Amino acid sequence: MTKARSPFMNMYLARKQTGTLFSTMPQDVMNCLMSIYMNSDIVVALSDAARGAFDALKEKLEAAKSNKEELKQLLTQRGDTVTRSGLRVMGTTLLECAFCGFDTRMVEMIKPYFDLIDDGEKERDDQLARCKKALEKMQNKKPYDVRWLVEIIKDKKRSPEEIKNALQNKYELCSKELREGMEKFRKDTTRTFLDMADPDMHDDPRILVQILELLATEWDNLIIDGEDSDDEGNYDKHDLILGQMFAWVERNLVPVHRFNFAQNSFVEDTDKTPLNRSVVCKYNPDESLPDTSPDDLSCSSLGLSD
Repeated sequence: MTKARSPFMNMYLARKQTGTLFSTMPQDVMNCLMSIYMNSDIVVALSDAARGAFDALKEKLEAAKSNKEELKQLLTQRGDTVTRSGLRVMGTTLLECAFCGFDTRMVEMIKPYFDLIDDGEKERDDQLARCKKALEKMQNKKPYDVRWLVEIIKDKKRSPEEIKNALQNKYELCSKELREGMEKFRKDTTRTFLDMADPDMHDDPRILVQILELLATEWDNLIIDGEDSDDEGNYDKHDLILGQMFAWVERNLVPVHRFNFAQNSFVEDTDKTPLNRSVVCKYNPDESLPDTSPDDLSCSSLGLSD
């Protein structure tokens, strides 16, 4: 089985240790070293896998078919990449990156190329075993439970003014409970780093499902009653859950799920019925599900408002 450590990962870990060459090396020199490494073919290919660029990756693998050594390097060498959600994945392969990103069509596209290299079947089986370990790890772990924050939002003591302030991101005018609750939720559901020495999936989509289920079951309880008996209730709490909970977790979507939402298409992605791999929203071209960064705290441009 191939090692899960990559050159980038080794330098990263060495920099965190005192008394090493990398711990005292100036940052601009480190950046230069990284740029040299990041120009390698494997990292370019890994970027395609991490971004869901099916056609671009297939083209690279097809071009490498005539050179067994080049193809073997593409399929077996480990490297580092950044996903569309800003997750930095260390020490991954093309197959693992596609699998852990739930991109089943890309996985099936990559697998046959292993038959063209020496010991390819064993290498493929070893990598798939690590992928299975990552999936089982997610399945055996309880998904993050967002119910506590929905309860805070649902609480009758939340005034209409407080909810409106939250919708406008004026949390300095909100109660400590709501302000700190939303901050905790954002921190808890944002992951920036994944070392594939311990295989794991890139995202857990079950959180999104739970938010939608809670919104449905608590729909009536979330309506803010009008001040007068003749006033209609408002749905600001629903907007807050959609715009700042659902949309926040939507930032973590792997590429294929981003494409699903943007294209409003949730049928199986196959060669006969390929998914349109675009983040531009099919029914509203002015909106999209673009790349996001853990440093960006807004929920804008995700098909839902802040």
